[in-house]
Amino acid sequence: MLVKDIALINPKSDINKYSFINYVDTSSVFEGKLLNIQVLKDNYPSRAQRELQERDILISSVRPNLMHNYFVKSMIPGFIASSGFIQIRVFDTKIIPQYLYYFLTTKNNVETYISIASSSQTTFPAFSKEVIENLAIPNITIEKQQHIVDTIGSVDNLIEKYDSLIANYTRILELKFLSMLQQEMDIYYLHQICDIKYGTSISASNLTYNYKYPVYGANGVIGTLPTYEHENYKISISCRGAASGNIILTEPESTISSNSLYLNLFNDNNKFYIYQYLKHSKLQNSSTGSAQPQITIENIKTLEIKIPKNKSDYNMEDEILVLISKHKKQISILRDIKQALLSKYF
Repeated sequence: MLVKDIALINPKSDINKYSFINYVDTSSVFEGKLLNIQVLKDNYPSRAQRELQERDILISSVRPNLMHNYFVKSMIPGFIASSGFIQIRVFDTKIIPQYLYYFLTTKNNVETYISIASSSQTTFPAFSKEVIENLAIPNITIEKQQHIVDTIGSVDNLIEKYDSLIANYTRILELKFLSMLQQEMDIYYLHQICDIKYGTSISASNLTYNYKYPVYGANGVIGTLPTYEHENYKISISCRGAASGNIILTEPESTISSNSLYLNLFNDNNKFYIYQYLKHSKLQNSSTGSAQPQITIENIKTLEIKIPKNKSDYNMEDEILVLISKHKKQISILRDIKQALLSKYF
């Protein structure tokens, strides 16, 4: 039984009927997690072509090594995805959609996508919908499919639980930052509180998700490596392209790509405060260049930074960041368990 025998691939859509859309592109999802949604009221991107329904499957056809895949568990109005996804909608009652999602995201299948994409002649590594259409689905009973969904789904539920805790802790830190802005301040230039460095040039062909240590690009994690460059948290600033000015607080034991600057703070205790301050500073306005926006060290080294005179609040920040880091490690362990289960069942 092939995927094309039991599912529609890229079903026809009509987005013109919507007065607004909730749009997701390939960078908006990662390993089944919805990272963000863009609410658009007009001037929809030309790639906004996939009208979603509950239990649809999205597999990124571009740079499949980045694991931008998603299963639609619940619907929101005007839910539209980029044509960078291959959309799969199961119509045969003999196949449970979430079971098919797990099958399509197994390591073996993802490696197939990567192999085909790496030999493509397109601007970015990509593969066609025919690759998905012609995959042979394991022929097992509905009961066994449900067992697989329940087992792997329980791991996904734990990952969502830890993600929710991280979001709550992050919100506490954000509220604390806003309260700290009301305090008496010292004013510094950015270069007075840190060294500003460029990230490391890394070949895209070296990036996979098979290693332990994350690599950060302009919009977040873009892969993993077997080694890391930075022992502790770093604040990275995207410095090239449309994402110029994006601010990320990276995880310990990670690497930052050359598409970003990063800060070596002289006082590491105030890292979350500085991170939030820069996020609120709209560094996008510091970018130069029309064809290719960019931010340079020279552009931002004299950016004014206001720092509270009272340093006692930083201790609470560190304690919460330790909790967040522990939860992220739990998520990493759970993802390893999930991969082991996928290998066992498929």
